[in-house]
Amino acid sequence: MPVIQYPENIQTFSTTVGLLYIFNLIVGTGALTLPRAFQSAGYLLSLILLLICKFTSYISATFVIEALAIANYLLNKPFK
Repeated sequence: MPVIQYPENIQTFSTTVGLLYIFNLIVGTGALTLPRAFQSAGYLLSLILLLICKFTSYISATFVIEALAIANYLLNKPFK
């Protein structure tokens, strides 16, 4: 397999910029703009929507755990 040669004058990101990109990826814009969104939409509506998202996330996580348990059983059950 041939080795790819890159030119020497190619510009790359600094370590600080890379860390800021990773921070933005992990935190996302939601954590920084959520208080403003609560204020703009109204606290009651925002709280209701947040609870709906919480419930949906809980149900989804439960389905994933249940699917993992079934897959684990199917992979480890003895064959007859």
